[in-house]
Amino acid sequence: MLRWAIRLAASVIWPATMAQTAIPPLILEAKIPLGQVSGRIDHLGIDVKRQRLLVAGLGNNSVGVVDLAAGKAHSVGSPV
Repeated sequence: MLRWAIRLAASVIWPATMAQTAIPPLILEAKIPLGQVSGRIDHLGIDVKRQRLLVAGLGNNSVGVVDLAAGKAHSVGSPV
């Protein structure tokens, strides 16, 4: 009887808890052209402090730096 009561309570509490902690969907805010990138994007990195996204292009062995605050790709170059 106790197990049945615990299962009933858990089935009532679980959905209510999940509804309160639901994560909102991602929303597209902007599209930023990357310039001359051939092939696919291999890796992404983020610099939160400076609001920059680092994009590694596999096809032309390059790394692009995107300024997220300005909405521009500042540089695309080959690694050293």
